[in-house]
Amino acid sequence: MRGMYWEEEEGRRFRWRMMDERDREQVLTKVRELLEADNDVVLAVVHGSFLSGGPFRDLDIAVYVRGGVDALDKKIELERALEEATGLPVDVSVLNEAPAWFVRRALSNCKVLVERYPVLERLYLMSVDASTENVRD
Repeated sequence: MRGMYWEEEEGRRFRWRMMDERDREQVLTKVRELLEADNDVVLAVVHGSFLSGGPFRDLDIAVYVRGGVDALDKKIELERALEEATGLPVDVSVLNEAPAWFVRRALSNCKVLVERYPVLERLYLMSVDASTENVRD
């Protein structure tokens, strides 16, 4: 029985989807409202294929959470809430614990949904660039 559920879930998650621009904006409005209501979320962005306007498999959300929040618990909590709100598979990444290359990739081509401190995104990008340069030296 467990195998059937897994196959069904994997089939849903890895299926390609199409959505027009108006529907995509409605999805992002729901996501923004939910994330704005969560005081643990300091920064939230959508990134990945959902932004391309073409086919996508899931909604990629990256968040930076306030200190003291368990990253794994927050990831699971947000994925469940966002999937329920949108009806789409959602992949949440917590930037606090992500490798520098991923943070740079996620923030370099994204749409900001929540930014509680206006300079946080830019400062975080600068710190990622600096840490990347230190690795090369």
